[in-house]
Amino acid sequence: MLTITATTATSGVSINGATALAVDSQSITRVSSDERDTYRVVLKYILTGKTFTLNSGHPVVSDWAITSGDTKVSVFDFRTTGAGTTTFTIFAKLHVVKWGTEDAVVNLNIDNVIS
Repeated sequence: MLTITATTATSGVSINGATALAVDSQSITRVSSDERDTYRVVLKYILTGKTFTLNSGHPVVSDWAITSGDTKVSVFDFRTTGAGTTTFTIFAKLHVVKWGTEDAVVNLNIDNVIS
């Protein structure tokens, strides 16, 4: 299983409507036992709760981290809109390159992207 999370420690910020040190989480399960079977996930995170500033040089692929497991993923089409506004949107696509044998977690620490 692959769990994809986006987190922020900034109080008052909500991610897709969730608040209180927000976490957005979704899980996908490998459907086939064929190791060549891959999967793509399209992600959209809508942040509200303050006026957002895009951190210099971000977003970058290294803002994503595999925090556990051995599944291999690649991130592409990682972009944002809404800097300087109270609604900030993060878009990303994740491609499962190779399913591992352990459950995996991939996390986007939103605090790396915005302030």
